[in-house]
Amino acid sequence: MFGSKKNKNNSSVDHAPVEAAVPMGGSRNQVGKDTKITGEVECVGNIRMDGTLDGTLICKSKAVIGNTGLLTGQLKCEHADIGGRVQGDIVINDTLFIRSTAVIEGSIVTKKLIIESGAVVNAKISMESEKRNQFGNIDKKTVASGKQAQKANSK
Repeated sequence: MFGSKKNKNNSSVDHAPVEAAVPMGGSRNQVGKDTKITGEVECVGNIRMDGTLDGTLICKSKAVIGNTGLLTGQLKCEHADIGGRVQGDIVINDTLFIRSTAVIEGSIVTKKLIIESGAVVNAKISMESEKRNQFGNIDKKTVASGKQAQKANSK
């Protein structure tokens, strides 16, 4: 019933593709609302945090801080969607979406920023287009090539 068939031994065989449950390039991770973590969390796939993290979250994909989520420390990732509370430094390589339920205190460095009406943002915001590495530092190759282009244009 509902996507499974009985084989010759009368046991269920599920024909749903396994790959559909896991996004390409990584896994889905979740920190439940009653979970508290102290330290550093690093993941390749997406992560959703509805609990508390006192430390650093490094994600090579998308991080979602749910309405009940609290991060005290640093958030470094490719994309982020924040609906909870973040106290500390946020470094996003691409797009940061701040929901109306979010409360952010600290600093933000991102390429693209979307803030819903009602969000509380008390932060120093820096919008930068340079490519950043996973630690929030501008890639030196990008800066060097930019300086070379400036020299060439000034001649």
